[in-house]
Amino acid sequence: MPNITVNVTPELLRQAKIYASKNNTTLSNIVRDKLNEVTRSEQSAIEKYAQGLITSSEGQHALNLATREEFFQEVCRAGHQLYHIPREQAERLANEALIATGIR
Repeated sequence: MPNITVNVTPELLRQAKIYASKNNTTLSNIVRDKLNEVTRSEQSAIEKYAQGLITSSEGQHALNLATREEFFQEVCRAGHQLYHIPREQAERLANEALIATGIR
């Protein structure tokens, strides 16, 4: 796991060590938990989109982004592909549409 450097005042460090001791944890766990907390809502919207549970518009709104392109950038930045339906499902839906419209 990578290390990070955080600059804090001596007083804040002292208080954080006391807090960690009282709560039977470490400074690393405190920082890690807080970073997870502040990024959870963003990850949640991106994860839901990647799983096909929400639309790109819903994800864009959840992250308060101005454009859908910004949302797509965040999805890709998080290491996910843009959501799409499987080819077989797309072909089946297209065929059903052709039948329904009388073209096929």
